[in-house]
Amino acid sequence: SWGVLFATAASLMVAATDVQIRLIGDVAWVGCDERIANTTEGRMLSSMARATNIFVRHDSAWRMVVHHASPVPFLGPPQPEGGSLVN
Repeated sequence: SWGVLFATAASLMVAATDVQIRLIGDVAWVGCDERIANTTEGRMLSSMARATNIFVRHDSAWRMVVHHASPVPFLGPPQPEGGSLVN
């Protein structure tokens, strides 16, 4: 969870990519990939999530009212027949 991530990470960076925005009146939906990197106990870790954020304009200011993110599984390189990368 974000709470655990914020509490344990010495540094944290989140970069949004593949951003898609839909605006209807005073409501906006933003979908994006979140590329997350953090340092914990001297180790650099990275992950990726697909996020949806919903914003509502209130008193001429945009406020995020919903944030949802699902982890994107890491898929390693395909293994050749037999399961070995050694020639």
